[in-house]
Amino acid sequence: MILSILTFIAILSVLVLIHEFGHFYSAKKLGVWVEEFGWGIPPRAWGKKIGDTIYSINWLPFGGFVRLYGEDSAEFSTKTDPKSFMSKPVWARSVIVLAGIFMNLVLGITLYYILLSTNNFQSEPLMLLKDYKFKFGDTQSRQVVTSLAKDFPAEKAGIVTGDIVERFKTTDSNDWIQINKSSELINILKDKQDISVDVEFKNVKTDETKIITLIPKYDEKLKRSIIGIGISDSVILTYQKPTQKLFAGFMHSYNVIDYTFSIFGDLISSSINQKSLKPVGSSVSGPLGIYSVVDNIVKSSGEKVFRNLADITALLSLSLAIMNILPLPALDGGRFMFFAWEAITKKPVSQKVEGAIHQVGFLILIGLLIAVTFKDVWGLF
Repeated sequence: MILSILTFIAILSVLVLIHEFGHFYSAKKLGVWVEEFGWGIPPRAWGKKIGDTIYSINWLPFGGFVRLYGEDSAEFSTKTDPKSFMSKPVWARSVIVLAGIFMNLVLGITLYYILLSTNNFQSEPLMLLKDYKFKFGDTQSRQVVTSLAKDFPAEKAGIVTGDIVERFKTTDSNDWIQINKSSELINILKDKQDISVDVEFKNVKTDETKIITLIPKYDEKLKRSIIGIGISDSVILTYQKPTQKLFAGFMHSYNVIDYTFSIFGDLISSSINQKSLKPVGSSVSGPLGIYSVVDNIVKSSGEKVFRNLADITALLSLSLAIMNILPLPALDGGRFMFFAWEAITKKPVSQKVEGAIHQVGFLILIGLLIAVTFKDVWGLF
């Protein structure tokens, strides 16, 4: 548990610090005084001033922050001081605000490129929640075990969720049959009651391959023989062409983001049609939900633990970038919208008004975070 907590804190810190480093570096390059670059949330535990910036470690070890001179001040002096954030032209302020999003995109793309290039440019299996055509790469169908029926052959044989069904053969045949769809396995097993079958599984977390002999059991409810697994269609994306290998990180990041948006769009439509937030709410997780995923990876990945942690870090980094670019108050995208308005109208919004809007947005976001966390806690019981 301690290792899982430390790993969770490390991942969260990397995601936020790389984001804040984007603000820090761009501000420095554009001549804005960075008053403090901190790791964690205040109160401050330690700090050291190097040049004109305080570098600090704070007591709550989650994320980090950058404090820029004049960023939230309405005083006239901060608007005229050349080292002030508000004294810079709109384009410079926009660059500083969007630099954090850019760094999260860079981190996600880089991690995906490393993972793909060290795995023959093949991705981990992606669960297919709908019929979907990925824009880049080629797809290979896979079937992943997502549930196990109690007291049925698969559970007794030690099959676990996350195992991929690779291929199958009856014990009286030497011909292996590749499984491409869940319906294929159902049709094969439905009349194989009390007949031994060999099934090859590969665990998605550890890459361990095993061949297990099972005897299907007749299920009265389904009226057919089963081995007691619930499987879901998934795909492995491959990038084998020279141009695909060169841009694999970008292509896979696009595929993941576009697929995520497509699924989320369907959930929003479902919530609207049902007049309920349940479809959307069930798909959203807060810090506790993310911790649960990290904990599961640490405990069950074996030698593949670093790859799996890098994979979830890449996904979270891209998700953080997409979330922050949304034009909502308190987010980087929301701040950029005010700068865009200033660029169009040639007149800035009052800092007091903008600050008040961001404060309201921040309180709403905190409220949503608390609600999602409560939902995650409720789901544990």
